[in-house]
Amino acid sequence: MRIIEMYHNRPFVFSIEVFPPKTEEGMVNLQEKLRTFSLFKPDYISVTYGAGGGTRQNTQQLAGFIGNELGIEVLAHLTCVSHTRKDVSLLKEQFLSEGVENIMALRGDSPTTEKTFEPMSGGYRYASELIEDLSRDRRFGIGAAGYPETHIDAISSKMDRYFLKQKIERGAEFVISQFFLENQKFLNWRDQLYREGVRIPMIPGLICAQSSGQIQRFAKMCGCMVPSDLIKNLERFEGNAADSLRVGLDHAEKQLSGLIKEGITGVHLYALNRSEVVNALGPTMVGLMSRTDLQSSLENDGRLGF
Repeated sequence: MRIIEMYHNRPFVFSIEVFPPKTEEGMVNLQEKLRTFSLFKPDYISVTYGAGGGTRQNTQQLAGFIGNELGIEVLAHLTCVSHTRKDVSLLKEQFLSEGVENIMALRGDSPTTEKTFEPMSGGYRYASELIEDLSRDRRFGIGAAGYPETHIDAISSKMDRYFLKQKIERGAEFVISQFFLENQKFLNWRDQLYREGVRIPMIPGLICAQSSGQIQRFAKMCGCMVPSDLIKNLERFEGNAADSLRVGLDHAEKQLSGLIKEGITGVHLYALNRSEVVNALGPTMVGLMSRTDLQSSLENDGRLGF
């Protein structure tokens, strides 16, 4: 099933992102967690791709397990990094053989220390080029990434939005945002894109902070602001993993509540393979998926376009 159909026809879409472990033991452990995740009936699960395509086989293996064993739709990540167009043609067939019909098309992060991304000879420089190729194929639903606080390589927020609109013009059907920790960052970005003519689903990505060091490290990597009160609360429980996680969950729950009030009808949860995160937020997501009032606002508010 095309994921865009979910956003068009369901009152609320709950999706989870996981990353493929590098070891066989790790894969077995994650598969057990995914069986638990499936009890919350996520609409789809996305599977990431390691830097430089380093976890390519594990991504395909995990995608096959989620789709074929659990019966949950999969959004498989595919990056420009370390791939030629010929490589991508082969990967598309491999994904289809696993039953994968939806791809998250990304430029990806270079596995080297080079500051400037350089595509492989015969490869793609921009995610929009990869999206255009996938769109011509017509066999895949296509998602793209968006950055409420601007991509770290972009020279300005205006240019960053321009590149996002290029992805949409070339075939992206929905956009999943990078995580953010202040809702207004996402809402301002979403509404500005609406004013600029964007009419496809813009899905907020949520993350649960697990420690002050962890969330500040992640935030630095993607150019995200961390609220000072969140840092302060996390630092109060430095060294106490359970209490630190509770702080992160409380913050994520407040974000979710605020976003619902603003009319969002889907959330993408960056679970980081943590059962505690999905177990804590899953029940709320299940309740939202059955709310008919969300479906009503979906139909009546053209801005949402979901």
